[in-house]
Amino acid sequence: MKRYFLYLDDIRVPDSYKHYALYDMIFVCRSAEDAYQMILSHDWFNVHWEMSLDHDLGDGQPTGYDFVKRIIEYDMNVWPSTAQTGDCSSTGRKFFNRLDVTVHSMNPVGKDNMLKLIENYREQLKENANVR
Repeated sequence: MKRYFLYLDDIRVPDSYKHYALYDMIFVCRSAEDAYQMILSHDWFNVHWEMSLDHDLGDGQPTGYDFVKRIIEYDMNVWPSTAQTGDCSSTGRKFFNRLDVTVHSMNPVGKDNMLKLIENYREQLKENANVR
């Protein structure tokens, strides 16, 4: 399976400790909109995505939290569910089954909010999978 790495930050560049040779593609996005469009324009079914996200992306700009909220909304409403894909894993959505997220934000409240949003959505998917 292919592996993609998406780094969302308006200023910084990815840390040099990452093993970039492990990834088939690496994307550095400077805005939430660029990151969202990058995901939509690339394969999300047959790829394991790893993301490193910042919260604060410039004054007056959508935040990393807004980005996470938007991909969750898209996952809930557009990306195929378990019944459509035959994916029987506990989380039930292809994209969130193949997504590892790190939040590298220096904003502790923003970081915590982003991680809680992802955790709550994954819990909701597990609960929904158990209801079926």
